[in-house]
Amino acid sequence: MNLLLTVDVEPDYTTGTSDPYYHLRNDFKRFLDLLKRNDVAATLFICGVVARDIQDMLLDFVDYFDIGVHTHPDFHPEYRDGIKKLNLYSVEEQFQMIKRDYDMIHQNLGVRPNVFRAGKLAADRNTLQLLKKLDINMDSSLLIPYIFRLRAIKHKPWRVHLQDGVTRIPILAADSRVLEASFKLKNVFIKLLDNGAPVCIMFHSWWLKGYNLAKVERLFSKNRYCNLNDFLKGFEF
Repeated sequence: MNLLLTVDVEPDYTTGTSDPYYHLRNDFKRFLDLLKRNDVAATLFICGVVARDIQDMLLDFVDYFDIGVHTHPDFHPEYRDGIKKLNLYSVEEQFQMIKRDYDMIHQNLGVRPNVFRAGKLAADRNTLQLLKKLDINMDSSLLIPYIFRLRAIKHKPWRVHLQDGVTRIPILAADSRVLEASFKLKNVFIKLLDNGAPVCIMFHSWWLKGYNLAKVERLFSKNRYCNLNDFLKGFEF
């Protein structure tokens, strides 16, 4: 399989500990080291507060991985106890959250991201228009159904496409489903239909807590991974 590996890099407020970044400094750092050892390309969608609060760790990886913006209302204190989905906020509120994350990544990591992912994949047409204001020209906030309907196959829903002037990168599977046999079979199916087109997968940084990295490493050894530029070369618009 040819895969675009992406990871949503988020704090974890569910453990009851006083440090929501503990998993990032430990399990997730080991995961990133594993990627580097295996020469695996990946795109990290980073929340602004993460870029600010564990800048020291992330600076070791920004030259190796593609960096994207990850905006989730849960990680904006003024919205954390409110609506969970970005697209349910006003246009102005969406813009304030996205721009704040973008600016924090730029200020702390020294990069200007050009790719975006919304928390809970909750992006709408307003979100896409706002991305263009920040010169972000790619979005990966679209999850492809795990079971294709036959009538949808002709549209090749795993493929990159343009929407409202933004390049959209659909996600084919997330977290544990990436390790299932059914995901591998699905990619055999796509290879037959689409001449081995590369597909995008997603992990969450908190999902990797305490996970058997040896099992994940076996996944890496059996596939080819591409960065964003190489991934986009596989498609024609």
